[in-house]
Amino acid sequence: MYNYIFRTTKKQLHGWYVPEDNPRRECTAERLLINPYNGCSVGCFYCYARALPGNFEEFHKENKIFVFNNFPEVVEEQISSLLVASCGYLSPVTDPFQEIEKKEKLSQKIIKIFLNYNIPIEFITKCEIPKDVIELIKPSFNEPRDSCKKHCFGQISILTVNEELRKILVPHGASVE
Repeated sequence: MYNYIFRTTKKQLHGWYVPEDNPRRECTAERLLINPYNGCSVGCFYCYARALPGNFEEFHKENKIFVFNNFPEVVEEQISSLLVASCGYLSPVTDPFQEIEKKEKLSQKIIKIFLNYNIPIEFITKCEIPKDVIELIKPSFNEPRDSCKKHCFGQISILTVNEELRKILVPHGASVE
C-alpha cells in the first residue's frame, strides 16, 4: 500500500528553461525532463531511483509517493517562456502511468500542454498506456505538416513474457496478456 502526499512544487524543468532570476542554464539536455511524481508504485526491483536522495528516499523508506498537484501549471509557465525546445521526456525517473495517474492525470495534462505549444513528447512506461493518451499523441491523416505529433512517441518496456517472472521483476507493471 502506498501513501500519497500532495504538495505544490517549485521544481523546474530540467533542460532549456532559463528562469529570469538566474540566467545561467543548469543543464543543456536535448530534452526537457519532466517528473510529475516522486516515487513509483510499479515496484521494479532493479530501479536506480532507489539511490536518489530527497523525496525518492522517503518513498523507499516509507512508501510515500509525492504528487506535485500544481505541476501542470508550473510546466505551462516554464514552457511559455522557452525560446527553443526540442522535445519533452515525460517521467524519466518514475513511471508516468503508475496507479495514481488514473486519478490525478498529471502526465496526461502535461502531454496536452506540450502539444498545445507544438513540442513533441516521449515517454517509456511499464504500465498500460491510457487510450486517451494514445489518442492525444496519435497523428491524424489531416495533421498539419509541421505538427509535433509526427515526432511524439510512447514505448512500453516488456521485460519478460513469463507472467510469474514479471510479477517478481515488475510487480505492478502491465501484464503482456
